[in-house]
Amino acid sequence: MRFVKLGIISVIVIFIILTAMSSLLPSQILVSRAVDIKGSVDQVRQHLFLLQNWESWMTDAQGQKAVQTFSKAENSLVIGNTTISIVSTTDSTLSTNWTSPSNMRGLFRIINHHSPDSLITVQWQMEQDVKWYPWEKFASITKDEIWGGSMEKSLENLKLLVEAQ
Repeated sequence: MRFVKLGIISVIVIFIILTAMSSLLPSQILVSRAVDIKGSVDQVRQHLFLLQNWESWMTDAQGQKAVQTFSKAENSLVIGNTTISIVSTTDSTLSTNWTSPSNMRGLFRIINHHSPDSLITVQWQMEQDVKWYPWEKFASITKDEIWGGSMEKSLENLKLLVEAQ
């Protein structure tokens, strides 16, 4: 009986220590990538602001072209188990909501440098709120690596697509 009590107390103490350590990690994950593109803002908007055009440049987590289904009625895009919908747009930003097992927010910015060589920067930012659970907080450490590679590959595809036009 003593060993059972000791085991239960040990598990509780370890959980409390892990929870205390994880409380030092942020509750919001922010991953951002950007690419410089030589082309017109209208060309970038054409590929970026219309979800049905994402299949030409968006990749999945493995860097492969993502299998996508576009729903015109709902103005949403489904990639795997993730549904992407547009929240708002302006001349230079596109705000999206990504719903999968967890909710994320995506923000795309088009920065026009008004330079003679038509240089445009496209920034993609993903945000996710993380619950207090220690396993979620510790898993958030890997999000930059997981999302970042796919974001970089997708932005590179967008760059190649726009510059080829």
